[in-house]
Amino acid sequence: MTFDNVEEFAGMPVQQWTPGNPLPAPGTAIPRLATDYDAEHTMGQLLEALLAADGVEQLTGLSIGQYDAEPFDKTPGDVAETMLANAAKLPALRTLIWCDLAYEECEVSWIENIELGPLLNTFPQLEHVLVRGGNNLGLSNLDLPELRTLIIQTGGLDQSVIRQLEAAKLPKLTHLEIYFGADEYGANCTPDDTARILSGELFPGLTTLGLKNSEFVNEITQAVIDSPLLPQLKVLDLSLGVLQDAGAEPLANNLPKLAHLDKLDLQHHFLSESMQARLRELGDKVDLSEAEEPDEDYFFVAIGE
Repeated sequence: MTFDNVEEFAGMPVQQWTPGNPLPAPGTAIPRLATDYDAEHTMGQLLEALLAADGVEQLTGLSIGQYDAEPFDKTPGDVAETMLANAAKLPALRTLIWCDLAYEECEVSWIENIELGPLLNTFPQLEHVLVRGGNNLGLSNLDLPELRTLIIQTGGLDQSVIRQLEAAKLPKLTHLEIYFGADEYGANCTPDDTARILSGELFPGLTTLGLKNSEFVNEITQAVIDSPLLPQLKVLDLSLGVLQDAGAEPLANNLPKLAHLDKLDLQHHFLSESMQARLRELGDKVDLSEAEEPDEDYFFVAIGE
């Protein structure tokens, strides 16, 4: 599995935008800025045009896509600096997609990210944020009083990002997804790095929790079952990882604790037919698609490189 460009986020479609076209009406769509080898405009020119466009002060969403012809050799730091310098022109910004690069533009493990905390904090009205790319990613000192959704998509997440999340001030967060990734692409988180999230002390309002694309999913399922968050969750997402029968046993043994969920996402897994049959007693709410076979006892996450 690989990442494609984001097509929909926060209930709005994401649409490519180029200078000369009107901005979408507030709340109807998210304009996506992206350049490439053959593009007429650089990212700098795209941003300049957007910030000068009629109605930019009403813009509610923005997607930053391919920011350079060779993004794997450059960070999006210039984009962040331009947005920081022009934050006053974006007072209505509520939704941000950062590094919306598809796999053919740049593999997720090659995206060279930046310390995003200062940029995000410049827009305290943000409600929905999706960040892609874990290399050098920072989320320091986050203080976003209105943030509801945070999605972090990586092929390899560093523990430092979890430590930063543990210190963040996100009192209204209801939707959290973390893609941990593979150790060969820089992932060094452990089951212990999910403990405070699962305790409920960090984000007590969560209704959607995704601990995804994980090499240690089998070691956290009992903690998930025992989590004080579980009764309030509507969506539990343990997909894209290396889930095997032993890891699924706490889930299968506690189906009544999962019955209230609207969705239990386990797609991309290594479960036997018999274990899948036990979990299917939950009905249509459980997603057991993408059953995988190990490669000579090598169990792999869906998204690494």
